[in-house]
Amino acid sequence: MLVETPKLDELDQVELFTKSIRTAAHGGYVDQIINNSLQNGVITDYEAQEILKYHRKHLAARDAEIRAIIMLFFANLKRVKPQNCGLRLRASKTRVWSI
Repeated sequence: MLVETPKLDELDQVELFTKSIRTAAHGGYVDQIINNSLQNGVITDYEAQEILKYHRKHLAARDAEIRAIIMLFFANLKRVKPQNCGLRLRASKTRVWSI
């Protein structure tokens, strides 16, 4: 799953709200596709592929939202050491954050 890495200088409450709305929209669309697919009681191969395609988009949006929240609020706690706030973040070469 590829997720856009948020840039700290671009993050604020409005951006977090936008990410939250995007996540909800993707999740709602997945539910809509499932509901429409079940109208005849059977999910076809094409419908299953569409469900999974948009489910992956929903997961990517949720992941981006969570990473942005962590990045923004963790950055605001610079004076507090990670071990004192119950969160340990470490940089990784394959991912931006490992929790």
